[in-house]
Amino acid sequence: MRSLLIAAAAVSAIAGSAAAQTSDSKTVDAKVKFITALSLAAGSPLNYGTLIRPTSAGTVVIDTDAARSGDPTTVADTANAPTAASFTITAEAGQSIQLALAQDSMTSNYALSAFTVAAVAGGSCGTVTTTSVAITGTGSQSCTFKVGATLGYPANPTANGNVGKLKATVNYQ
Repeated sequence: MRSLLIAAAAVSAIAGSAAAQTSDSKTVDAKVKFITALSLAAGSPLNYGTLIRPTSAGTVVIDTDAARSGDPTTVADTANAPTAASFTITAEAGQSIQLALAQDSMTSNYALSAFTVAAVAGGSCGTVTTTSVAITGTGSQSCTFKVGATLGYPANPTANGNVGKLKATVNYQ
């Protein structure tokens, strides 16, 4: 009988100790990092300057240094000098930023394509490509970059002034 009581006590102890091991808890930190809100400001427009009206369709290119090349004969017009577009992005340094460039609201038979980009010296730009912007430093920093593009136009173009828009979109990734 005594052996039976000892065996029952042992089974009870094992069962009690197994029940104590069926629950456990741990904690982890709850963390957050707040960063600068992303903003983009438009600067100079993409201006191809003054051109002699061609009789056939073609293209004209503005590079990021505002150098113009392409099919039509150009006119030196200081009141309407060619310019590359510019944008300034303010963001948290060290974050991945996606850049998208596109034509927007173009006049019929006009098109923007073959975008090029370059950082303006003196800012917090790291590498700038047609698809991404890297900002150097710490905290909130600004980076100004220029955009060049090819403008396709129709034969005997009649548009003067604005033939559409260049749209830049930035997103944190």
